[in-house]
Amino acid sequence: MISIVVLSYNHEKYIAETLASVYALNMQKEVIIIDDCSKDSSVNVIKEVVAKFDTGEYTKILAKDKNAGLIDSLNTGLEIAQYDYIYFIASDDVIDVEGFTALYSELRDNKPAQFAMGNAWVYYTGEEPSDVVYKKQHKEFFSYTDCILREKMFTDYPKPLLLQATIFKKNALKNVGGWDKSLAWDDYPMFVNLFNNYSLINNDFIYRDNVSVARYRQHDTNVYKNLTRQLNMVEAAMMKLAPSELYNKAIARQYAFYFLLAGKSSDFNSIKYIIRNVFRKRIVFATIFYVGTEIVQWVLRKKK
Repeated sequence: MISIVVLSYNHEKYIAETLASVYALNMQKEVIIIDDCSKDSSVNVIKEVVAKFDTGEYTKILAKDKNAGLIDSLNTGLEIAQYDYIYFIASDDVIDVEGFTALYSELRDNKPAQFAMGNAWVYYTGEEPSDVVYKKQHKEFFSYTDCILREKMFTDYPKPLLLQATIFKKNALKNVGGWDKSLAWDDYPMFVNLFNNYSLINNDFIYRDNVSVARYRQHDTNVYKNLTRQLNMVEAAMMKLAPSELYNKAIARQYAFYFLLAGKSSDFNSIKYIIRNVFRKRIVFATIFYVGTEIVQWVLRKKK
């Protein structure tokens, strides 16, 4: 059996579709819905959908009385989940039932594997998805040896890496201590810990970019579109997680990436923030180098 944890926050427009996809999974499961004190009518929508779809499966709705953040919701779901397998999905994303079922079956059949990474569709409301998130750069990344992969996780990892494209054995997450409460970033720090503790070469986990398990919804309130917030999360994670000998490269690469994003969106406040920190940390030349590297990689991906 598997625990499906739905992480809800201010997604009244989307969560009905999310929950419908959860209940469409034809497998033994418990459904845990954690609402992080939404300001909209998400909780009412959740109750309506659960009343419609839940026909005997165990469903638990936990509505917080104050906002505690995504990391708190993830750790809460991990703590109260009853079953050996667990999956997390945000309340604006949608499960791809066929792909999810296939990856879950493979993970269950592969006893040594602690988690399975699938792909995700890029999803715009009302449109049939035709593009996926994980592409050639992800395939290359997961072809490296463990040693190289663990270094490149700081200096040259493919963005994004998605929790909602991954099915876990619950103990795999508990063995790495769950989510770090001192960090606000949900996916990257967890994958750093997982890749440091589990080996792709030794088949500790599965990577299947040909199996899409979710639809990754794109809209104006996606967290990654708030560059200031994202930069703060990145800086905190790199400060805590990056080995000292890799820190300058790691943070310079991140500043380069977000400098280009800020330039593309004419976010001059973020540009100023990045430039100020690049000079303060004395990583000007490294950042310029990585700006060039990012541009080259972007051009090469466009040509393919």
